[in-house]
Amino acid sequence: VAAALVERQARQEEAFQGFTTQLLVVLALLLVALMAVVLYSLLASPSMRA
Repeated sequence: VAAALVERQARQEEAFQGFTTQLLVVLALLLVALMAVVLYSLLASPSMRA
């Protein structure tokens, strides 16, 4: 019984780690997209071109 419990807990931790990694990847992509939008708006603004 104890072995099965430990195995189940390990599996849960593995799934949680995978979810955390996925969340970090999504956050990184959002950050990159946000920076791209900010840079684009800065470059496209007429005050920067002048």
